[in-house]
Amino acid sequence: MNTGCRLTVFWLASFGLALWGCFIPPHAPAPASRGDTVTLALPYDLAWQTVQQVIKRQGYKITAEDPNEGIIEAQAAAFAPADADCGSLNALLRSYAANPTAVATAVYNFRLTAESGESTAVSVKATFTTPVKAPLRHVTGVSCASRGTQEARLLDQIVLESAGARRPSFAPPQAQ
Repeated sequence: MNTGCRLTVFWLASFGLALWGCFIPPHAPAPASRGDTVTLALPYDLAWQTVQQVIKRQGYKITAEDPNEGIIEAQAAAFAPADADCGSLNALLRSYAANPTAVATAVYNFRLTAESGESTAVSVKATFTTPVKAPLRHVTGVSCASRGTQEARLLDQIVLESAGARRPSFAPPQAQ
């Protein structure tokens, strides 16, 4: 093979590799500035009901719950690119964000811990997954790194909802 032919093969191979897409996984999540736990001035049972009400109002599906362990797992049908970093795709000599698809899911794991008779700690962690298709590659499932926005929003709603949580009061029936 002469030198001109070798250079042609080299440049064709380089051009082909430049067109070939690759996936760069998401970066490790940054530490949350506000934290992922709040303490409610509610007994455990009222805090449990409050968290369930917030989950239902969001339209999330509760997939698992264990009141004895203080665990509720809820699933959302989709999430926005601002909620999680799903990595990036490199193709055609440029890089662009890997955005969630229509079949992406978000799973929220709530943990409730009774701190005293009248206070309960609530924490939430989110797991975001989506299929990603890099050019000339198979579809790959990706766990995206949460940006903490949804967790903070849910905790804010739980705190707001807890402000109105009260035990029902029962009055004895009055004699007629």
